[in-house]
Amino acid sequence: MTKKVPEKPKSDSASTEGKPCGMADYLVRLKESEPTAPSKQRAVLFHKGVSKTADFQNRFRTWLREQGLENKVAQIGAPMVFPVVRLTCTPEVAERLEKWGEVESVSRDVEDIKFTT
Repeated sequence: MTKKVPEKPKSDSASTEGKPCGMADYLVRLKESEPTAPSKQRAVLFHKGVSKTADFQNRFRTWLREQGLENKVAQIGAPMVFPVVRLTCTPEVAERLEKWGEVESVSRDVEDIKFTT
């Protein structure tokens, strides 16, 4: 069995493979709106979490259109059960998003890691 070894990207340029120039990956952490009552049904928690991030993403897409910023976002990650949304966007969009009331924080994601065999 061959172990995969992480390899740093060779280029330190503004554009990496699959990412437009001037954009980076960000993690948007959403505020917890209300304490979640413990549930013995994981499906309930799963659907509640995915619904929360999907609703946020829909409001975010609408805001992007209204602000004329669609071209400053290359990717919005799939809705997750955790209150986190992954974005590939410009620093300008990330900074503006930090000011949203429902956003806890916006952090630049770690550098892309490529795996070799």
